[in-house]
Amino acid sequence: MSSIIRELGKMEEDSAT
Repeated sequence: MSSIIRELGKMEEDSAT
């Protein structure tokens, strides 16, 4: 489950960039 949260955070960071 941690993997999904980590992926979500990465996607959010990419979108924020």
